[in-house]
Amino acid sequence: MMCAFHGEAVRLFRSLSSGSGQKAVLMPEPDNRYDANAIAVYVWTAEGQVALVGYLARETAVLYHPIFAYLGGKVILCDSALAPGRGGGGTDGVVLHLGTPGELIAEVWTDDHPFRPDHAWAGKKVVFSGFGVLLSGVVLDRDGQLLLARLAGCVALPRVTKKVEACIAANPNEVTTNVTKAREYGIPIIAERDFWLEVGVDEAALGKSRGRWAQPVRPGWASGRD
Repeated sequence: MMCAFHGEAVRLFRSLSSGSGQKAVLMPEPDNRYDANAIAVYVWTAEGQVALVGYLARETAVLYHPIFAYLGGKVILCDSALAPGRGGGGTDGVVLHLGTPGELIAEVWTDDHPFRPDHAWAGKKVVFSGFGVLLSGVVLDRDGQLLLARLAGCVALPRVTKKVEACIAANPNEVTTNVTKAREYGIPIIAERDFWLEVGVDEAALGKSRGRWAQPVRPGWASGRD
């Protein structure tokens, strides 16, 4: 994912970044006068303070906002690196090594919510078709579906083969390649919502998280104050 720089941030990030990259902190900025959904990107300075280097693209920030709502007062920490010439108009940019919204919610949700230990899908080969199911207000995209299924102990595959044991479809009536192949091979087609309930996901009982992408906010950290 790319982050758009602003002002002197190119010089700042270049001066801070090493060959191994830089840690970045993502934080909502609801008082931003240009975009109430803005998500700011900060990096640590050599003095141990933090500096603003840019923002997520407007259309990207909207997708990540439900993650922050779920985290409830925490920020997101990820690796980042300078990407010369990859910013807007050929300027420099920053690559953020950040999971998709679906991946992030899958990981932080499972930190607080164990799956049903005796569910029938452990070790079974499954394939997903379509999107639409929400987990704590976040759409489980394909990466999120695959990660959540693997965390539940399933073998999540990208496409239907004769060895697949179930096709998990957001809409079982929708005609997709995976659903069509599953019907051709006689593979059971299961509604995605029902599948998550069977493995132990309860959307009505989502709590606070402690995922590795989530870090608590230290009061005054953005201004360097303790």
